[in-house]
Amino acid sequence: MNNAIAPITITGPVAIAALLLLWWYYSRLNRPSVPRSQRKLRQASIVVMVTGIPLLLVGTSYLDYRHQQEEFVAVWLSVIVLLLVVVTLVILDTVNSMRLNRKAEHLLKEETIRELEQVVAESLLGSGKSGNRTAKIEGNNKAQAEKPDDSA
Repeated sequence: MNNAIAPITITGPVAIAALLLLWWYYSRLNRPSVPRSQRKLRQASIVVMVTGIPLLLVGTSYLDYRHQQEEFVAVWLSVIVLLLVVVTLVILDTVNSMRLNRKAEHLLKEETIRELEQVVAESLLGSGKSGNRTAKIEGNNKAQAEKPDDSA
């Protein structure tokens, strides 16, 4: 009698679904909109997860914890180590995302200041172009507001 934690009829389909989901996400990371630093960290996380899924499958459905104690402990220690690696990569990815966000926010502030300085300079010079510039900025803001968010 096999004293595995869960039957393969349950864990097998879950493992296959997890592998397919990770494959789908890995392929989505190659879009040009994903910054290279984020892509590399997330791809590394996925590789570690894909390595851990077969170990989870073996640890839950194939090893008999009463008769294969050494193998059981070795597999679950490996799973724990891989989980710690994934958590570390996720923390690094979070810090990296915060860095990228700060950088984008800084660039946006600089661009806004330059545009405002240009509008003020045009209005002080009385060139009559400030109305056109203001309309252009308002048009850009409206276009940004109407643009659908595809970051999901």
